Amino acid sequence: MGKNLAIYVQYDPTGNVQDYVVHCLRGLMDIVDEILVVVNGTITPAGRRAIEDMGVRVLVRDNVGLDACAWRAGMEYYGYDKVAEYDNLLLVNNSFYGPIYPFSEMWNQMCARDCDFWGINRHCETGRQLLPYDTSAVVLEHIQSYWLVFKQRVLKSPDFKQYWQNIPCYNDFMQAVAYGECRLTRYFESRGFKSDTYMNFEKYNGIVADDPILLTDVQVINDRMPIIKRKFFCNCEYNRLSRLYGNNDGPRKLLDFLEQTKHYDTKMIWDDLLAGNTLGELDACLHMNFILPGACRIPTATPRPRVAVIIYIYSADMVPVLYSYAKNIPEYIDIIIINTDAAVQKKCKMAFEKLGHNQKYLIQENRGRDQAALLITAKDLIPNYEYVCFIHSKKSQYLNYSSVGDFFRAHCLDSLMFSSPYIENIISTFQHNSRLGVLMPFLPNTSPLNYCLSNPWLGNYSGVHDLLTNRLHLNVKIDNNLMFPAGGMWWFRVDALKPLLDYPWRVTDFPAEPLTANDGLILHAIERSICLVAQSAGYFSAWVVPAETCGTYLGNFFADARRGCGQMPGCDGPTYKDLRRYWLYRLKFHKYRIMSHVTSGKSRQKYKSKKNEMVKRIKRVDMFKKK
Repeated sequence: MGKNLAIYVQYDPTGNVQDYVVHCLRGLMDIVDEILVVVNGTITPAGRRAIEDMGVRVLVRDNVGLDACAWRAGMEYYGYDKVAEYDNLLLVNNSFYGPIYPFSEMWNQMCARDCDFWGINRHCETGRQLLPYDTSAVVLEHIQSYWLVFKQRVLKSPDFKQYWQNIPCYNDFMQAVAYGECRLTRYFESRGFKSDTYMNFEKYNGIVADDPILLTDVQVINDRMPIIKRKFFCNCEYNRLSRLYGNNDGPRKLLDFLEQTKHYDTKMIWDDLLAGNTLGELDACLHMNFILPGACRIPTATPRPRVAVIIYIYSADMVPVLYSYAKNIPEYIDIIIINTDAAVQKKCKMAFEKLGHNQKYLIQENRGRDQAALLITAKDLIPNYEYVCFIHSKKSQYLNYSSVGDFFRAHCLDSLMFSSPYIENIISTFQHNSRLGVLMPFLPNTSPLNYCLSNPWLGNYSGVHDLLTNRLHLNVKIDNNLMFPAGGMWWFRVDALKPLLDYPWRVTDFPAEPLTANDGLILHAIERSICLVAQSAGYFSAWVVPAETCGTYLGNFFADARRGCGQMPGCDGPTYKDLRRYWLYRLKFHKYRIMSHVTSGKSRQKYKSKKNEMVKRIKRVDMFKKK
């Protein structure tokens, strides 16, 4: 195998060194004799120690020029003459997880091949323009640069030194791709050097006419590719491209494969994904949905976990409704009932004591509603359990019709407590997914409740930001694709919500009754912060629904999708241009709507004006043309 050198580029905006990086460096030690980690930007003292304790050198530089200039800095650290003494130079970065399989499998095979430089995957030529101002900046056929190996014949050539000395310091990613990555392969091939890739280019070029990263799951599972690009699990652009070629089930399928085979510790993947991405981004790629059977039970781990259901009941007429669901609770699960009125509590006891569970009844002041019930009244009891279901007597009196409120309540309760086997299946789902923190009902997709889908923030962005930053002192990445338990009911792993549960809440933190607003209060901010708090603690959140009721929601989504695609009797469907304009205007409308809520003064008027303009533009798009 000769003597081999690896230059590994590390970049993290926080300066942290994630566990997957340390694991990768340990894997590289099996194939190279020496590793230099070039840090673009900063590195924490703990991160530096983690690397240097392995005997790996660290070079810290300013974050300029992206990977290419960092690799060049590494070569200049040694000197080009010294680099040319190595049999192989490996250039890598921290954009992937690995090794899934030992790097030596790939390394030994490629060292034996008749080539001068090689990589893992080769991108096909698409001609797609990468920069709007340069028609020559297109996607050429090239070896992808997250893993590049140059053998000694290239290292000793003056062409190698010339290439790296002359490459500009591009700080724009697309410029670096267009002028660097896409042209590197052609540069060396035009000078007589032979290239190759570990993955069969001819095989995969015939499957997908774009980035082979889209086929990561196939390559890892079928062809033992030893790495997984991080963006395969979280990049919404790859999510969009994947839907062009199939069902975009690859990321979830691959994560499940790793969980089952134990080829790679998925804890390292979740730690990285939750630290650097929003839940909306992850949900779009990983489809964090659980459809569980309500009639049969999935085997659970033993011994049985400690579980409680906390029920907040305000009005007496809701006691029979909540009792009908409480009958589904398995006997080993404790029931905690919270009321604000002694008469209502008495009625609860008359009904619920028939169930025979270990029960506890608490009274609280009529302030803070269900949120105070969870965060103040039940606060001292929650640490006794591993998992908790929190439900309440939701009426949604702000809605125009009681039937809508009844549906919303039933939707939430069915999703969380559909049957006794279903509740067992929820607990089993937590036990089999150690990083699952919250399970919550699907967002309703029927009017007038579909605002949860189109504009989940409403007027609560600033309230959530204040709660997370100033009260809980958490730093979580958030975007418009907010995941939250609309309706204020959910199952949770107690450890996942500790930052919220441990905060010293007081009754005076909540508005007095009667409430003066239906939105924008601390109650609504807490509801929208649940999944973000769990993410800060290292847990993901997911949607859950019984298989028996799932068909209704899918039917509604399909109906909306057909309407959006113009499949209406007697109409010609909208053109691609119509659809693009329509959804662009819709997105801008919601953006300006949010901004008009969270700003004030002239800014608020400006965004209101822009929002109204988008309404007019939406109406002007001729989506359906009568025959």
